[in-house]
Amino acid sequence: METHRRRLRNIAEAERSEWRRTVVENPEFVAGIQQLRQSLGLPVAGYVAFLRWLDSAGPEIREQLNKSIEELMEKHQVRKEWAEAIWNRVIGGDDFPLGGPRFRSGLPSTRMWHDGDRFIHEIVIGEYVDLENPLVQDYIQQLRDVIRSTPPDPQPSKNNPRKRDWTPVWQWWKQHPDVTVNELARMLNYSREYVSRKLSEVEAEGSSHKSE
Repeated sequence: METHRRRLRNIAEAERSEWRRTVVENPEFVAGIQQLRQSLGLPVAGYVAFLRWLDSAGPEIREQLNKSIEELMEKHQVRKEWAEAIWNRVIGGDDFPLGGPRFRSGLPSTRMWHDGDRFIHEIVIGEYVDLENPLVQDYIQQLRDVIRSTPPDPQPSKNNPRKRDWTPVWQWWKQHPDVTVNELARMLNYSREYVSRKLSEVEAEGSSHKSE
C-alpha cells in the first residue's frame, strides 16, 4: 500500500513540477497572463468579486477570454486540462484557491457551473486523492471555507431607500463566527474600516432598542 501511495505521490509531484515550470515560473507565460488581465481590468479581489465579474461579463468577453487563454496555453505548451485553473487564475489572481490544477494525485480540484441565478461550486475528490494525508485534509477544509455561503449585500433601508441597511450582513456575520472582519470586508468588496464601522452601528442600534 505504501509503495502504491509513494508512486501516486511521485506522479503528482511530477505534475506539480510541470505546473510550476510551464505556468508559475514561466516569465513569458506570466507576462501573457498579466497582459490579459490589464485588457480586462483584472484580477478582482476576493470570492464575491470573482462571482460578480463572471455574472457581469458578457458572452463576448468570456468567449474572447477563452480564446486568448487557449492561444496562450498552446503557445507555451501548457496542458489543456488546466484551462479552468488558468481561467480562474486570470480572473481571481495568482493566489485564488478555486479551480486548481487537476493533478491525478495529491490535492483535490474544484469545478463550477451556473445554475439559474447562482453559481455552484463542487470539490472534486478524484480516485487518486490521498484523503488520509493531513495536508490534503487541511486543503479540503480551506476549499470548504472559501465556497461556503456568502454574506448578503447591504439592503436598501425601509425608512430611507437611499441608505443601506447593514442588519442582514450583521446577522450573517454572527452566524459565521469564524469569519473575521477582514475576511468579511474582502467578501463584500468594502474596506475593513468601513465594514467595521457599519457593524458597530448595527450593534449600537440593537443595544439602544433593548434599553428602551
